[in-house]
Amino acid sequence: MSEKFLLFKHKIKTGKENNVIKLAFKVDANNKFIKDEHPNNLFTYFKLKVGTGLFFYIHAPFELDFGRTRPEDSEENEYIKRECFIALTKCFEHFKKKKFLNSSFLEILPNSDDETPPSSYGNILDEIRENIFKNFKKNDFWPCVNNQYTNAENAYLHNEITKFLYNAKDLCLDVNNEQAKWSIDVKKDSRNYKFLKGLNIYPAEYSASENLLQGKNNDWLIKYYSALFKYEKFSREILIKTNDDKFVATIKAEVIKVCITADLFLSFQDRVFLGSQNLMT
Repeated sequence: MSEKFLLFKHKIKTGKENNVIKLAFKVDANNKFIKDEHPNNLFTYFKLKVGTGLFFYIHAPFELDFGRTRPEDSEENEYIKRECFIALTKCFEHFKKKKFLNSSFLEILPNSDDETPPSSYGNILDEIRENIFKNFKKNDFWPCVNNQYTNAENAYLHNEITKFLYNAKDLCLDVNNEQAKWSIDVKKDSRNYKFLKGLNIYPAEYSASENLLQGKNNDWLIKYYSALFKYEKFSREILIKTNDDKFVATIKAEVIKVCITADLFLSFQDRVFLGSQNLMT
């Protein structure tokens, strides 16, 4: 497999000639990010005896201790460390423009399960992880369908039903948020999912809002209610369309009739009615 590095440089103000922070990311020939088997060390001109706990590389012009093995404790180094956080934000902005913020990129970012190495430079992993979380919550860095991006607060995962039934406008109506977007697919057993949980991004609710349902025709409603039965997600909170074109929660529905085409009316009516009766007992 052909490998290369994507390099991002961020200039800072220091009294040294080498005043550049460098972030390096291993990728394949198709610019898909590659996660190393083990987390990397910090670099200051050369590899230091300091682990970062990260799966990408950071080079920064830190002032080193007498043994030249780790950054010393100094105000200058604190400034450089803060500039590393700024470099990350600018790097994400650059990668977004290049459409590099994708599933493989999320795979190399730190999540809540990653542990601080014994040889770490202070709490640098925790600080970088917190900074990255803030970036994704504040800025439109989270990758969504159709090559779009949004912040973590406006991102929603599909569930089994929304994946084939909801479109982008449906999501906005359902959550009453015009900025809401569907996230790219994330597998539950992946590092991406652990990173996602740290950002409090969750699947959409199974119970569609009245705001959404009111605009849907009976054909769509049939598919929606049928899917709820199929995936065993029919609950007391599900809103049911009654014969007077209103929507009530299943638990409150005494007699449920969905106005649908004649050839499907009886079978579907029975399924909904029986299901609701079981829920109410």
